[in-house]
Amino acid sequence: MKYAGYLVNRHVYNPLWYLWTPFEKLMLQNIKQRFDVIAKISAVGLFLCFPFSLALGNVFMVLLVLFWLLSGDYEKRWKIVRHKSVVWLALGLYFLLLLGVTYTVASFNDIQLSLVKYSKLLIMVLLISLLDDAAWRERCMNAFLVGMLFVLGTIYATIWFDVPWAVTHAKGWGGEHVAFGDRITQSIMVTFLVLLALVKSNNVSCIGLKVFWWTVALLSMVSITHLSGGRTGYLLLITVLIIFSIFSGSGLKRVSILSLLVAAVVVLAFSSKMLQQRVQLAASEAKSYETMEITSIGGRINFWKKSLQLIEERPWVGWGTGSYHDQWCRITSDRVEWCSFGRWHPHNQFLLFWLENGVLGLVIFAAFVFSPILSRENVPSARSIMIGFSIMFFINSMVNSSLWSSRENHFFIFMMALLMSGSNFFSSQESDINAHKSVRN
Repeated sequence: MKYAGYLVNRHVYNPLWYLWTPFEKLMLQNIKQRFDVIAKISAVGLFLCFPFSLALGNVFMVLLVLFWLLSGDYEKRWKIVRHKSVVWLALGLYFLLLLGVTYTVASFNDIQLSLVKYSKLLIMVLLISLLDDAAWRERCMNAFLVGMLFVLGTIYATIWFDVPWAVTHAKGWGGEHVAFGDRITQSIMVTFLVLLALVKSNNVSCIGLKVFWWTVALLSMVSITHLSGGRTGYLLLITVLIIFSIFSGSGLKRVSILSLLVAAVVVLAFSSKMLQQRVQLAASEAKSYETMEITSIGGRINFWKKSLQLIEERPWVGWGTGSYHDQWCRITSDRVEWCSFGRWHPHNQFLLFWLENGVLGLVIFAAFVFSPILSRENVPSARSIMIGFSIMFFINSMVNSSLWSSRENHFFIFMMALLMSGSNFFSSQESDINAHKSVRN
């Protein structure tokens, strides 16, 4: 073991040390410490897999919980998380769901489904307690980047090949190309990849790495505008580009980056027939919502209107956990097809919590969404990522049910845990290199 330690020099610039350390710790420590390391390795596996496989993500999530329980040292873990406001918000939201069970009008199956869907709020607390070490946060973020690069590669591969694991199989440029899951979730995560790639390009000094990350950002943007019909992605992309421009520098640098990104968006928008058609269709659907035809935008408007009617009936405490299904079908009883179409959620997470858990549910969820902006972890080096993520979460929750849909809640809950665990979730090597430069200067 000592010989291996000499071979793998523990210097920050040596990538072998970075890869070796978790396994070295696994061999040297006692049984509970080994369980702790396995739980953290499971967290890395979770971030690697959930972008492209819910099943694999769930396997690593179960392993994470199991080895977290086996590793013990709960008092230490509680000390890590107890000062974080996002932990109290997550626990408070889940407690409110349990309280809502006592007066709900929902069936047992709907109650059970809600409690399972939102149980990731509890797992989020466990995850935060595991990621107090910056090196593990870096591994999780890098694992997510690798998973997303696989997703991006698959999207482009489907243009020329019939990729067996992809969702869509129609080849050719300009059509719908969904690698995994659905186009909404894919657009959300690829948009966040754009933001991460731009931040990475801004932080590295190596020209080759800058070119690589700018290329990843550009390919990701093109995949949203030209290879996906997800209109949520169009809106989120514009948002994160504005946020990155605001926080990427000052003076001439900020103006230059903003001008470059605006030019890129204009070119992409005018060169994408799919984007133009989808935006025109959205406007058409919005105008015709009163016909009660089942359309994407028209449907959402009717979801929101009917949900507000239900909220008016019981605005303070709501109808109880899991009650949306039955209440939606009651208020649309004159249209059987609408009961089936909208029975799961109203495509608005704010309205869903308000309808089921009252004003307090709405307030706690809103605070949860905006917690990265107000967090003490929101340091200058991480600001564009923290604020960008929070605004993405807000916008998506206004048009989709971010914590109800399985793929979306994987992304938003687990990424929230990673970002709120500590400000240093990017390359610790880069941070140390910059620190060495500051000392020399």
